[in-house]
Amino acid sequence: MKKNYLILQLIIIILMISVLLYLFSGIISKPKSLKASTIVKHDVTEHLIVSLFLPSIGKALDDYYSEYISNSVKLFPYYVDIIDIQKLLLGATSIKFGVTPQIGSHNPVGYDEITFHVSATGDITLDAYEHKKTYPLPAGFEDIFFKPLPD
Repeated sequence: MKKNYLILQLIIIILMISVLLYLFSGIISKPKSLKASTIVKHDVTEHLIVSLFLPSIGKALDDYYSEYISNSVKLFPYYVDIIDIQKLLLGATSIKFGVTPQIGSHNPVGYDEITFHVSATGDITLDAYEHKKTYPLPAGFEDIFFKPLPD
């Protein structure tokens, strides 16, 4: 009797372990692929696009703000967002960025939207520049302005 009871307990334990392994196999299994997820690919793609356009964005910012400010504004990639990308005729592309240039490390001077036209051969030209918002700066920055920024 004891032998049958022990065998029955062993069978139940084995079945329970089998069921648990089956249920949790999707959770504990090894990754099926080392490919990047769609979210990671999107983040990397956006980062790459912003990085490639940083010189063009920086020039557009310098051209605009040099009329108002004696110092050059700083551009940090984490303050640049892609607002819109459109595929145009004949392989051209239009891309619009939202940019928050800084004076110093953490003093946003404004918010601007900059649109570039990219030809099918990769030539980049400034298509539109819109200064959308001016931010107040801390005390001590008044002397760097030639004239006030538009609101």
